[in-house]
Amino acid sequence: MQTTALSSVLLILAIAVGTSCTPQSRSSGNQAFEFSSGGAYHIQELGEWQVKLDSAGAFSITHIVGDEVKEYGTFSLTEGENSETWQLIRGANIEGLASSQRPGVPDEVQYTFVLADDAQIHSVEIWIGDARENDRIVALVDGLAALIETYAKQKPVLN
Repeated sequence: MQTTALSSVLLILAIAVGTSCTPQSRSSGNQAFEFSSGGAYHIQELGEWQVKLDSAGAFSITHIVGDEVKEYGTFSLTEGENSETWQLIRGANIEGLASSQRPGVPDEVQYTFVLADDAQIHSVEIWIGDARENDRIVALVDGLAALIETYAKQKPVLN
């Protein structure tokens, strides 16, 4: 009798732990995503674009060139924009990415991706040359560039 009760408890724990670790649970909770294009002090003076997005669709945009910081503000994405952007984020599999291990080449910028939920934060830094080899990262960066252009009324150079 005790073995059956213990087995039931272990089964319930296994189900609970398994459920909390699945990617589907990430999409239902509070999530936040951050992206930085790097290059605030890049020789070409194109600057660094930083964006933040939460699960409710609050999208903030900042552009940094050298010591100058321009805050464009926080915008509310449409339901469609928010859904599409989170699909691109999930498609890029940020949790499964590893930071670039090689040294950068001269004038190469480094992307930073941060994905956080209530339980964990995953951050990766990827040289742009490595990022260009991953079609899903390219699609995400292109999607972010389109949102920046729409809301900040500026055409960002991200890649």
